[in-house]
Amino acid sequence: MTEAPPWQGAAQPAQAAQPERVIHPLLIERQGDQWVQFTGYSQSPAVPSPSKAAEPPQVLPPAVLVFRDGHEEEVKSYTIIGDTLYTSANYWTSGSWKRKIDIANLDVPATLKLNQERGSKFSLPSGPREVVFRP
Repeated sequence: MTEAPPWQGAAQPAQAAQPERVIHPLLIERQGDQWVQFTGYSQSPAVPSPSKAAEPPQVLPPAVLVFRDGHEEEVKSYTIIGDTLYTSANYWTSGSWKRKIDIANLDVPATLKLNQERGSKFSLPSGPREVVFRP
């Protein structure tokens, strides 16, 4: 008896070799007024802004609060929630990290006018559910 050759089924078509997809990590960071995407060791702006790319971020002068009794205080940053303004405090002199000031204690028209004259921005909420934040 002779041995039959091994059975060979229908030939399978060779699958085309798919190119290997390289997945790069994505890191996006906010720098000034634009988002910057970091890829590898280089960076490229995600949203081009040629006119503002060369300008350094603008630093606002401190806001000045004018109180009803006439005294003034400078604040660098603040948050207004409802009818209360929160600002930083010196823990070593006041015993707290935050200071709470009622808007009712401020002379609001004088505060707005003085900040406008100085080129500083002082904003108030436009409604009861709006929060104002100045970093």
